[in-house]
Amino acid sequence: KFESGDAHFRVIVDAASWNRRRLEDALRRITAYELHLMGGPPFQEYTFFFHIGPEGAVGQGGMEHANSSAIAAANFDGAVSIAAHEFFHVWNVKRIRPRSLEPIDYTKEQYTRALWFAEGVTDAYCSFTLERTALWSKKQFYDDLASQIERVQTRRAHQWQSVEESSLDAWYEKYDAYNTPDRSISYYDKGQIVGVMLDLAIRDATDNHKSLDDVFRLMNEQFAKQGKFYDENTDIRAAVEQVAGKSFEDFFRRYVSGVDEIPYDEFLGVAGLELKMDAAYSISEMSHSTDRQHRIREGLLHGSID
Repeated sequence: KFESGDAHFRVIVDAASWNRRRLEDALRRITAYELHLMGGPPFQEYTFFFHIGPEGAVGQGGMEHANSSAIAAANFDGAVSIAAHEFFHVWNVKRIRPRSLEPIDYTKEQYTRALWFAEGVTDAYCSFTLERTALWSKKQFYDDLASQIERVQTRRAHQWQSVEESSLDAWYEKYDAYNTPDRSISYYDKGQIVGVMLDLAIRDATDNHKSLDDVFRLMNEQFAKQGKFYDENTDIRAAVEQVAGKSFEDFFRRYVSGVDEIPYDEFLGVAGLELKMDAAYSISEMSHSTDRQHRIREGLLHGSID
């Protein structure tokens, strides 16, 4: 057990071998950062259930619940990464929730275009959290983003399946043919990319005074705390535009609903970053960044909590 702010946490671990102090330290960092980011806990107690390793014996994955998460991982690093993702679901999905998933009906499929935001952008906040709490280096953050871009760009389906359509087609994932590079992209991968690009675009529009962090805090106030559900077709974009103070119609039309190629150099360049697409994709810092590029890059890496 441990405490973080006003919240109490329990951790239950099934593992042949694990380092209690190391896992507790990582969870303290993750929960403290995300709680601070979102303005405190919407629960009194939260439980992490872990099944860890041995290598090759278990798959990786997690399931979020309102006040707990169940996590299976092959090793410590995987467990920590999944924990950062699942804990952000406390807000994004469990409380900041699309109307298309309500009311819950377990007897049939429920279709939504919002999985890119619910899952993919949650992946973006997993990587933000790990880097901003020093559980990852900034190189790990850059490498992870580059790997998501490579996975999307090397799947031919990115030319005709939008990230919204990928969300809507999620029920086809049980069919092997759907998962081929010619048939589909992942709303996790492209959703994470879109999330990071949104963050950079908002920082660019506001001279680094606002970010995607502010969008989530706004949606938490407007929807989660009011017991309301958002409209996936209008409310995400409306929250972004309210924070950024400008229209994002073009961004959502081209990169969320549409399949236009994302101009990575344009978005990353705002933060003095560049994408190289050699044998393996990589992201690096420009050798001569302007003061503004440096400020935005620092905002991206360290977040924006007043």
